[in-house]
Amino acid sequence: MGKANLNMILRLLDERNIAKEVSMYHDIGRDEYNMQNRIPSTFDEMMAEATRFYQQQFQITVGGDILMPEWLALSNVRGIIERSFSQIGGLEGAYMVASTGVGGGMKAVLDAIYEHMKKEQEEKYISWILVEHVDVMSWDDKVLLMQQYLAKFHSSMPEGARIKSAEQLVAAGYEDIIKLHMKALQTIRTRVAP
Repeated sequence: MGKANLNMILRLLDERNIAKEVSMYHDIGRDEYNMQNRIPSTFDEMMAEATRFYQQQFQITVGGDILMPEWLALSNVRGIIERSFSQIGGLEGAYMVASTGVGGGMKAVLDAIYEHMKKEQEEKYISWILVEHVDVMSWDDKVLLMQQYLAKFHSSMPEGARIKSAEQLVAAGYEDIIKLHMKALQTIRTRVAP
């Protein structure tokens, strides 16, 4: 018998469990960070502050005395800021926000890094749970998982997905289906919450 157990996977991927295992560490790091330069006067000052923040978040979420090398942290931060502020010019736009205080100032830059790191680690946690609870080398185990999924959620699936077999769902990407399902649940909970 395969090791795939949809109910166990769904319990482990519940947003409260993800918060306990991943998100709360990012939240603690964000709350405990003491910003040294609230209004940077140069681009380098902004990047130094952002890099310090990234290193602290990494240290808190990974644990221990591990400090990410500055060159690696800076490289990661540049990419995150570039993508997060792409609508307003990437790094230059982020510097304008940070140095003027408009649009959230330096806090907005740090918040973008925080959100990116948290989301990235949540996604990695979800992938890890799926690898741990589904034998990725076993076609039968993946089919078993999708059979359980169809049995549990068949009536709430979109029309096009309802006509698919477990084998077709595996071929379509069983990991993506579970991830999309969890995102949909989170969206529904967010919209219904008081």
